[in-house]
Amino acid sequence: MSSTGPFASNNGHPLSYTDASNTGWKKVVVLMTDGEEEWPAIDNLTGLGQIADGKIGTTSTSTAVTNLGTRLSSVCTNMAADNIIIYTIGLGSGGSSNSALQSCPANGGFYSSAGTNNLTAVFNNIAKSMLALRLAQ
Repeated sequence: MSSTGPFASNNGHPLSYTDASNTGWKKVVVLMTDGEEEWPAIDNLTGLGQIADGKIGTTSTSTAVTNLGTRLSSVCTNMAADNIIIYTIGLGSGGSSNSALQSCPANGGFYSSAGTNNLTAVFNNIAKSMLALRLAQ
C-alpha cells in the first residue's frame, strides 16, 4: 500500500488521507491468518522459493520461522508509521495465542479465535468501525 495514492485530496473530494482518529480517506489492511509461523520441509517450494535459496535470510528452518515473525513485526510497524489502519484476525487456537498478531494492529483491532461460526460477525464489526468503506482489488 502506498502512503500517498490512489486518491488525491484535490480530485473533487475535500478530505485527505488521515489516521484512524480523524475524518478522511483511510487505508485499511485486514490480515487474517492461523498465526502459525512455520516453514515446510526443506525441499518444499514456497512463495520465497526453497529454504536453500536463502531468500528468508537463512537456510535453517528454525531461523526461517523466527525471521517470518520479524518480518510480520516490521510490516506492521511500517504500515502504522504510514497511518495505515491494521486489523488482524487470528484463526483457531494458533491465531488467538499469537502475540505478533495481537501487537500488530495500529488503531485497528485484534480479533481472536475467529472461525466459521463468527467470521462474518468479525468482518461486520471491522466494517462498522470505519466511517466509509471502499474495497479495491
